[in-house]
Amino acid sequence: MGRIRSIKPEFPQSETIGKLSRDARLLFIQLWTLVDDDGRTRAASRMLASLLYPYDDDASSLIDDWVVELENNACIQRYEVDGTTFLTITNWLKHQKIDHPSKSRLPPPPEVLANPREPSRTLAPDLGSRILDLGKNISGGPAGTRPMGGEAFKEFWGAYPKREGANPKAPAEQKFANAVKAGADPKEIVAAAGRYAEEIRRGGKEAKFVAQAVTWLNQKRWEDYSAGTANGSSDIPVDIPPELHEDYRNGWRPGLRTSKQIKAEQKEEEDAKSKVEERPAAPKQSNGAEILRDGGEALGSSGIAALRLIANARLRSF
Repeated sequence: MGRIRSIKPEFPQSETIGKLSRDARLLFIQLWTLVDDDGRTRAASRMLASLLYPYDDDASSLIDDWVVELENNACIQRYEVDGTTFLTITNWLKHQKIDHPSKSRLPPPPEVLANPREPSRTLAPDLGSRILDLGKNISGGPAGTRPMGGEAFKEFWGAYPKREGANPKAPAEQKFANAVKAGADPKEIVAAAGRYAEEIRRGGKEAKFVAQAVTWLNQKRWEDYSAGTANGSSDIPVDIPPELHEDYRNGWRPGLRTSKQIKAEQKEEEDAKSKVEERPAAPKQSNGAEILRDGGEALGSSGIAALRLIANARLRSF
């Protein structure tokens, strides 16, 4: 349910807000109308896009980058509870004065800032005492947020094969962080992404068939490309192209016919066989009796009698 919120006139002069893109600034303000009185809301990208940008078809593919921009500039904090992603506005009560706040039904972030209702004394020094720097936290230090995937995710994103079409970054970063939190080795995930990219390159697969990074991470496919697996190339020689990996696992070795070659030969044999079956039959040779019969039918009864006399005369001559 939307809520009426206020925007301070000094908002545009904030240094932190000035670092944001125009799209991120608009999203930040629109989030205020969506969060509850404690500054919290669910953070599913598709939900945010449908509620805040109902007339913008491209919002669903762009909103993840805006959310990441807000988080990187300490305007919001994203967190996950029981598999659901939420966000909270950093220093929410600094932006809004709520006389009779309703209690939030959403869980708080794991690391709640101490005494969040204390008025902020942090100021933007270049704008004087009236201007609040909306991105700082109440203690004047950095906000209590951190990039979900950190430097390891940046390495992963750089190693992951480029995809033609949608490939939302923020959900992938969340899945990456969750995997690391659950015990996965971030270096191994990065290495596996590189192996996946190499398989795509060597196999000549089109970019549109590359899996979305969030799907790849959600399915734990780094385990399929880790060292010690077939795709990880520890039991398949590196000189075997990806399109022959399945043949190799089924017993094929260099010098033998591949499954593709065998199928092609089988098709050639079937085509040759079908051509033989379709060839027209040779005309049937007729014997003398058949000629006599057929000719007699053409001549009629008198003709048949004449042919018999001729045949008897020839027999007597022998």
